[in-house]
Amino acid sequence: MDNWNKDFKSFYLNCYNSLVRFLNSYWDKVDEIEDIAQETFIRIYQNWDGIDSEESARALMYTSAKNLCISRFRHMIVENQYIESVLEKEKIDAKDST
Repeated sequence: MDNWNKDFKSFYLNCYNSLVRFLNSYWDKVDEIEDIAQETFIRIYQNWDGIDSEESARALMYTSAKNLCISRFRHMIVENQYIESVLEKEKIDAKDST
């Protein structure tokens, strides 16, 4: 175990900007990036007592952020598929009613 300052606030302040830069490679919307960053730090905070080094905390941070991005991408795909199916159904219904 390394000799690190196990203070969540310090970790947050030291890592927030690098996490935002990392997320910017996945997303281009600032509000989405901030939401994912917030959710990432919530997950880290919930597991904070079990984290024994800054290296482990950073690994959890980047892994959590990446997984949250993947989850949002999947959700966007499902949303888009649903929208497309609704539009297609409305298009078919419009043709049938004419």
